[in-house]
Amino acid sequence: MQITRSIIFIYSLLIVGLSLLNSAHALPTPAQLGADREFLNAKISPDGKHLAFAIVKDGKRQLAVVNAKTMKSVGGVNFGSKQQVGSFDWANNERLVMQVLEHNPWAENPAFYGELFAINYDGKRGDIIYGYRGGEQSVGTKLRTKESVRGWAEVINLLPNEEDYILITSQPQSADGRRQKTVHRLNVYTGDLSSVIAGTPTDASYVVASNDGNLQFAVGLDKNFKRRIYQYKDDQFVDVSDQDFGSNFNVAGVPETGDSILYYDTIDSNTETLYRLDMKSGERTAIFNDPNVDISRVILASDGVTPIAVQLDNGYPSYHLLDSDSPESKVFAELVEMFKGYEITLTSADDAKKLYTVYATNEIVPGQYFLYEAKTKKLRLLFANLSDIPSNQLSQSFPFSFKASDGVDIPGYITFPAHIPETQNVPMVTLVHGGPIARDYWEFDREVQLLASQGYAVLRVNFRGSDGYGSDFRRMSRQQWGTRMQQDIIEATQFVVNSGGIDKDKLCIMGASYGGYSAVMSATIAPDLFKCVVANVGVYDLELMFEEGDIQQYLLYGKAYLTEQLGTDTAVLKAQSPVNHVAKLKAPIFLAHGGEDQRVPISHAEALKVELDRHNKPYVWFYTERAGHGFFEEASTIAYFEAVTKFLNQHLK
Repeated sequence: MQITRSIIFIYSLLIVGLSLLNSAHALPTPAQLGADREFLNAKISPDGKHLAFAIVKDGKRQLAVVNAKTMKSVGGVNFGSKQQVGSFDWANNERLVMQVLEHNPWAENPAFYGELFAINYDGKRGDIIYGYRGGEQSVGTKLRTKESVRGWAEVINLLPNEEDYILITSQPQSADGRRQKTVHRLNVYTGDLSSVIAGTPTDASYVVASNDGNLQFAVGLDKNFKRRIYQYKDDQFVDVSDQDFGSNFNVAGVPETGDSILYYDTIDSNTETLYRLDMKSGERTAIFNDPNVDISRVILASDGVTPIAVQLDNGYPSYHLLDSDSPESKVFAELVEMFKGYEITLTSADDAKKLYTVYATNEIVPGQYFLYEAKTKKLRLLFANLSDIPSNQLSQSFPFSFKASDGVDIPGYITFPAHIPETQNVPMVTLVHGGPIARDYWEFDREVQLLASQGYAVLRVNFRGSDGYGSDFRRMSRQQWGTRMQQDIIEATQFVVNSGGIDKDKLCIMGASYGGYSAVMSATIAPDLFKCVVANVGVYDLELMFEEGDIQQYLLYGKAYLTEQLGTDTAVLKAQSPVNHVAKLKAPIFLAHGGEDQRVPISHAEALKVELDRHNKPYVWFYTERAGHGFFEEASTIAYFEAVTKFLNQHLK
């Protein structure tokens, strides 16, 4: 599909009007775009009287609780300097359960070490109900604990019909996760852990249960990176991996009746098909399939387990309802109509199904939370992220596709800076996603808006190997990291340039993780195409992937994954490693990395730095000692954005 700025300009007029394109407001700054999102989630209590929401204040995640009518504060949680609030849920009308995140002085990103904390909405009776720290109160923290449990908790089901209990898995602590989980009921007041209900049969599994607590499935990966599927029968998990299930099997949810499950798989199709499985008869029925894209996500009802819709992302997000008769399905359908041009999520509902909390976002809206009254169909805005940046200062993204030189259709997104007249050719940055088994979406992206605010068009390519376009497309990444995948990115860049609106002499390539690898590798393959390179937390030596980093060290299936993706031929690994092709580079490089990166250790960047020095190649070195695999803290993010902006402006303006 040919794309031009004039077509995009006309489309923008039809969708958002002239006001968006002719904004007189100042453009967003790197500091504004790098700022923390103030609000992370919102959930209403089962009785509809209180709202709990996760907030970020002074760089720390906290929990606030307000009266749902007056919005006046009634309680919350602030752990202090050492801990932060993670994901949370209402266990009943008065009690909330949440993950405890630990702030380590040597790393930016807080880590979850398996602890669960419970507290009443008014801030009383706060205790760790599951965790490794024993004693009544740990030194230097506000957290009180019950019995010490040296394990890792994961909530399976909130058991909405029970006031005092939730269902969890408990996994003993180990460096690499090689200990099987056990299923327990956990008292949210006392922290009492029941005896073992069942043990999972494989490492790294997740467990699915119905709202009445009945176990259904356990799914995990074995050491050979193969999916193993276990059905719960006769009080034990039975291996059913070879019974008409494919390698992409995943449970979508458990319908309210509890006598079946919905799952998606690719055993009979290239893209994911949604099936219903009768738990008694074993009969399987295909419900839905899109021939072009996989299921992006399953929309669950407020109970967290009942599927009501699926989301597809073939360019723009769209939804397919699974049960048009249920109250929550009807509400979701109403919200889809209200929020045309948005991606929406039901984050919670009260038991009466009168009040819902809704999250809405799109490529120019960083995220807004609403309270929806089903009877009156009224929406009340609760709060919005990055609210100091009006949407009419941001630039829209548009999907496109093109045919690669070998005939494969490659999708992507193009963003033109809204404040630049369509008659003016603009510089462009090709922004490569990580993974590589991941993908870009039509969504708010800080880096896209950062680049567009500086006057650059932004190209994002879902090159072969990207997720979401079927098994065949995804498998095309295998042992093609430095060859055909890079060719897709290069050809996409050339396609957009030839479509018009781009200054062909002012192109840069940028990315993080695999995207950082790709930025450098593409610049060695097409050294005359790109005038500069921004590479963040990138892989630069494929052989080193088998020796260092948490993929091969800690993940149970890490070495099998690396072998599948990269192969073991030393000559191929060397040929596809950017560190061995530095002599071909013509573009200056902005090289960024964090000292605490466990996924791609700093040794990758240091090895590339040595080669850049040896070949006398120009580069900028951006190092943050406490950063991990990407920047987490606001100050680091802003510093990175400002440094990247300065570098790009030197080479593209």
